[in-house]
Amino acid sequence: MRNKKFLFLGIVLIIVLVIGILSFFTLKNSKSCAQFVIDTNELISGIDIPKQTKSQCFYNEEENIRIGIYKIDNTNEFISKYGFEKLNTYNDTLLWSQNILIEKNALLPVSTHMLFQKSGEKNGNKWQCVIDINSGTMWFEIKWKK
Repeated sequence: MRNKKFLFLGIVLIIVLVIGILSFFTLKNSKSCAQFVIDTNELISGIDIPKQTKSQCFYNEEENIRIGIYKIDNTNEFISKYGFEKLNTYNDTLLWSQNILIEKNALLPVSTHMLFQKSGEKNGNKWQCVIDINSGTMWFEIKWKK
């Protein structure tokens, strides 16, 4: 009887491990807007994105770019916590996905607003995040390596 319990527990443990490993690799390799958008953004950047009720996501397969647009409630606290820096200069192509957003009639950062930015790279994948401190709008982009 005892051996049957150990056998059963062993099988359950193996199933849980396999599902966990498969889920991790699915999450890690999720590039489009179909699944795990916020999770992969958090994994690549270390930035914890608050729960969202209305967010947008756009993915361009040709350029291998994904952009998520979110709302942040406490922008001052968020900017301070994650070490965002104020943008002192603004150019027309601040975002890699600028053309994608224009094509989709999506919200773009406005040069007259106070914008803050943070960027980085992980495993050859580049990311950047821009926040409008006044509106709380956040644009999070990942440019996946090809």
